[in-house]
Amino acid sequence: MGARNRVRQVAGRLLAVPLVLACLCGCEATPGTGAPGSPLGSEPAAPATVGMPLAGDCDAAELGAPDEDPASILAAAEAAEAAGTAVRMSWYSPDAGVMTAGSLEDLPAWSTSKIPLALAVIASGQGEVYSDAIALALEESDNDAADTLWNALGETDAERADAVTEVLRTAGDATTTVPDVQLIAGFSVFGQTQWATGDQVTFLAQLPCLDGADEVIADMGRVDPAQSWGIGALPGATYKGGWGPSPDGGYLARELGWYTNAAGQRVLVAMAAQDPDGFDAATAVLDQLAAALG
Repeated sequence: MGARNRVRQVAGRLLAVPLVLACLCGCEATPGTGAPGSPLGSEPAAPATVGMPLAGDCDAAELGAPDEDPASILAAAEAAEAAGTAVRMSWYSPDAGVMTAGSLEDLPAWSTSKIPLALAVIASGQGEVYSDAIALALEESDNDAADTLWNALGETDAERADAVTEVLRTAGDATTTVPDVQLIAGFSVFGQTQWATGDQVTFLAQLPCLDGADEVIADMGRVDPAQSWGIGALPGATYKGGWGPSPDGGYLARELGWYTNAAGQRVLVAMAAQDPDGFDAATAVLDQLAAALG
């Protein structure tokens, strides 16, 4: 059965089921996307969706919802998982809050962590000195450039990790903490940060108001076309991808950013796909999830 037919069948089932939209406007905002009463930053297993308010509302007037309805987006996530790819995706809707779908829980940030890394360097007063490295890290996902930025943040990995974590805290992410030791040999310390898609959406909502955001956002709008899968194929895409091998086999590809909906508003979204068949298969699923947004 083709993926398109599976999506139609799943959508038919989900359209008949009321969506769970918990804690909408008027309740206390909790960072992360956990259901009320759940541990801070936890997210529900899918296929399910929970609406949560953003931790903040920087530039909220500019934000909009995907053109497709939530049931269609959920259907695409379930279809991907039925076909053997674990996924996780979160998006923001002004009427429903941060929505999350998918069962994937092991979510190393990989190169998406280069965004708060670049902001930490700018916050340290070294943005002008390292502007070329920032551009390379964000536009081309250059690892050597990112290592240069990391080393500029202190003498030890603990100091560097604290600097990047502080950027996340400033952006309203009270959950995500950058590790201060190399968790996987051969890969960057910061790239192993466990960063949930819902927390990434919270971060994106605050990004335009952070120090150094203009430079970082401009670089996110000039990503190498070779990395334009998923969000990168949508109108007005401003984004950053990340990818790497999964410990249990296969490959994880993920990205965060925003695009422009039909009303000209920014839609915040973060997504990840882990596929046993490798990088190309994982990014193809991100293409499918992005297309489901409308």
